[in-house]
Amino acid sequence: MSEIAYALGYSSPAHLSNQLKKYTGFTSSYYKQIRLDKMAIIEDQCTTHKPS
Repeated sequence: MSEIAYALGYSSPAHLSNQLKKYTGFTSSYYKQIRLDKMAIIEDQCTTHKPS
């Protein structure tokens, strides 16, 4: 989060998190969990659908 915040010109990661929550209604933790869930689904699909 720090790298993203500074790359976008925010003074701190907390400021970016606050803006994200204010404009989307969701926390950065929520977005992180979505990403992790999607990665787990993709990983599961890759391991269960390997050609024999």
